[in-house]
Amino acid sequence: MRTASSVRAGRRRWFLAALADPDSPELGRSLAEVGAAVAGDAPRLVLAVASAVGPWRPFGEVRLDAERGAHLDAAPAFDPIGNVPPGLRAEGLIAWLRDSGYRGSRRARGASAQSGGSTGFTV
Repeated sequence: MRTASSVRAGRRRWFLAALADPDSPELGRSLAEVGAAVAGDAPRLVLAVASAVGPWRPFGEVRLDAERGAHLDAAPAFDPIGNVPPGLRAEGLIAWLRDSGYRGSRRARGASAQSGGSTGFTV
C-alpha cells in the first residue's frame, strides 16, 4: 500500500508518502479486511519523504488502533492540500484533483475546512 503527494519547498520538489510498514500486519484489500487487521493488532503506516532521485526516508508513523463508530467516522473533515506545513505548497495534477475533491466533499456534507479534532496541518 502506498499513497504519495508532491510538495514544493522553495525551489525543491519533494514527495511525501504513507508506506506499508513491513513489520506491521497486512491491512488487506477491503474495508472488512482493514477492520479485522485493526481489531487484531495496531497496523502501522510509515510516513516518508523522498526527492525525485533519492530513496524514501522515514520520518514518522501512523498507527491504526481502533475502529470508530459511524457517527465519529463521519465527523472528521481534513484537507491535506489546504493545510500543508508552513513553507510547503502542494502541487501537480494530483494536488489539484484532491483539492477539488476535498472541497466538494466538505460542501456536500456541510463540514468546515478543518474539523474532527485536528488542530494543525495535515501531511
